[in-house]
Amino acid sequence: MRIPAGSGPVPVAVTTVAPCSQRLEVMGSVLLRQWVSASRTRISVRTIRLRTPIHYAGTPRGVQELRTPYRTGGDTVATQRKVQKSARLARGALDRETVVAAALEIADRDGLSGVTMARVAEALGGSPMSLYRHLSDKQELLDAVADLAVSEVPAIAKDGRPWRVRLEEFALESRKCALRHPALIEILLQTWVRGPHTEAVGLDMIVLLQEAGFEKESAIRGFMALRNHIIGAMAWEVSRFRGGSEAFARGVSDNFVHADTPADSPFRDLLEVVPEDPETQYLFGIQRLLDGFETELRRIRRRSGPKK
Repeated sequence: MRIPAGSGPVPVAVTTVAPCSQRLEVMGSVLLRQWVSASRTRISVRTIRLRTPIHYAGTPRGVQELRTPYRTGGDTVATQRKVQKSARLARGALDRETVVAAALEIADRDGLSGVTMARVAEALGGSPMSLYRHLSDKQELLDAVADLAVSEVPAIAKDGRPWRVRLEEFALESRKCALRHPALIEILLQTWVRGPHTEAVGLDMIVLLQEAGFEKESAIRGFMALRNHIIGAMAWEVSRFRGGSEAFARGVSDNFVHADTPADSPFRDLLEVVPEDPETQYLFGIQRLLDGFETELRRIRRRSGPKK
């Protein structure tokens, strides 16, 4: 191993069998000064700054000793940390779809915090660098994970039924998807996801609202309002009340009702009003939002006047 003169600090671990007279002196930032001889020629003093702990008894797991020409009479040898890597996969064994599917599986099991390039590579039996042939960075991976989850939501039906019925159906399917893949909501809260399925969902909603009679601007605003309501409602449900049934109503009540809550506070009626089924409460919000859409649609029609 050659260490160029003037090079920066070199992270190493050291094993020494030098006699007492040549013991290393370790004080804070360790400096190892040694006379080096090579091919009978005395070379100038080399100074190596050690930025990792010195290991006196063997080497830690995952570190291999690399003997160097830089040694003292006491046979002090430098060892450079070399982490053992997973066995390489055959070239072409991975593709983008396989990587993204593995990341989604990890997210479902361990949450979004468990999704790292290293964890995904380990699950696939490869190295983190092998993933970069298919994805530029972690953000692209998260976008792809969210888009894969969204792909499970059935496309908005184009069967001639009332626009409101089809949007309610879409909202319910979106809820089911979020419960299967809670990490989807985490990603949507953190970033604006890019992906073909995610974009298709947005475009389908805008087109449906335009077909119902909304102007382009109102259709876009309607899409954003419905999207934000779905994400917000599911973030609340997924983070606190995934148990459903009585746990949902009790959890909602405990969130608002405390020992000092006045006896006549409407919050004390939450247990009687809030349904035990989270889906019922979710659908209530969706329906009230669509009520507003219908009011806006009637206003647009009045402003446009009767068709000639």
